[in-house]
Amino acid sequence: MSTIDITFVEQGTFLKGTGRIADGWRAWKNGFAFFGRGAADYRGDRRISLDVDVKARPNSRSPLIDQFPVDLEASGESRFSLFAVRNGKLAVLFPIALALQGAQPRESMVLNDYGTEIRWQRKTAIWFELGMRFRIAAPPGRSAPIVREYDTQFWQGGLPSLGRRR
Repeated sequence: MSTIDITFVEQGTFLKGTGRIADGWRAWKNGFAFFGRGAADYRGDRRISLDVDVKARPNSRSPLIDQFPVDLEASGESRFSLFAVRNGKLAVLFPIALALQGAQPRESMVLNDYGTEIRWQRKTAIWFELGMRFRIAAPPGRSAPIVREYDTQFWQGGLPSLGRRR
């Protein structure tokens, strides 16, 4: 799995994820694909992760795509984000502030965004499918209080549950 670099732009309003598709392009069971993952802490208490996959469609092992096409240039919008592919690199822009607007303060959320088509300029029957999953983890809860029980754990002569007496 390749690495997606995550940065926050516009004072943390947007998440920007970038990855090199050409470097992570590999064969898998149904053809060729890129799989990447990145994660970062958001404002100190939440963890945001981004999983990206780009798959060649239809499922094939065509020699045209055994290497990711560096001449592929595309940009557009998916359900939750904006994306751009250029020179074998992918950039994704995700609005965190909008996603967190309706969320409860102690709630985790997962946003799946699969099925976005990326068309190749060449006149081939091959196209690419972009899939993304944004995970926003809930902030950690408060830790349990420490209860000191010095006198309550001691049984004179042994534990009664063991049936032993000294």
